[in-house]
Amino acid sequence: MGIEHADGEYVHLLDDDDRLLPGAVTKKVDLLNESGVGVAYSGFVLGDQNRRVLPVDRVRGDVLDYALMFDLAPCIPSTMLVDRDSLMSVDFEYIATNGLHNEHAMQVQLAQRTQYEFVNEALVHRGMSVESRGGSPRAVEEYKRTYEAYSDLYEEFPPAVRRRAVGYLHFLQGQLQIDAHLWSPRAIVEFLLASIYRPGVDPVYVGCLVSSLFGRPGYRIGEAAHGFLVSEQQNGRSV
Repeated sequence: MGIEHADGEYVHLLDDDDRLLPGAVTKKVDLLNESGVGVAYSGFVLGDQNRRVLPVDRVRGDVLDYALMFDLAPCIPSTMLVDRDSLMSVDFEYIATNGLHNEHAMQVQLAQRTQYEFVNEALVHRGMSVESRGGSPRAVEEYKRTYEAYSDLYEEFPPAVRRRAVGYLHFLQGQLQIDAHLWSPRAIVEFLLASIYRPGVDPVYVGCLVSSLFGRPGYRIGEAAHGFLVSEQQNGRSV
């Protein structure tokens, strides 16, 4: 409804637990005007951790493969300023009718229509809830339906794109099990499958697999350690 009522040239999306930092809109408007792309996004500051998550150079230009892999972060709705014409071309009725994941189904459709560019700064403060982690049962089911709805698109890319998507779905299932149970054999299996499906050796997935062996307490310690390492690296410190 908000998108339909917006009458400006650009629309900035924002979740209810996130907030824009000074300069967020101005810098993205300037970028859209200079680059001619349809989506300008930025990094974000995560929750109360003061952890900065910045864009990565590979997620720019044609990003359809990354959208299909569910691997666009930190390009999430709250960091995106979108050309209104591009946004209005998204079939939100199809997304809602088929119970798809709003964010990622929108990203797939946008990536089919326009290119992306980023401001290499953290310009949004992001809240951190179970929903924003993608870990609610409803969200995980919506991810699955989104994967199935766009299954034909995966045929246009190397098999690694589909494998990364399937690996991410298993990763979400593992998180769901950790959130629901103090210790879960199924969580271990899901993280193992995530590691197997994802091409190469992904230290995050492997770390989740190892920490899940110690149940939810071990997993939470692993999460905290990973967040610290990422923060230190992005702040330019040697780890």
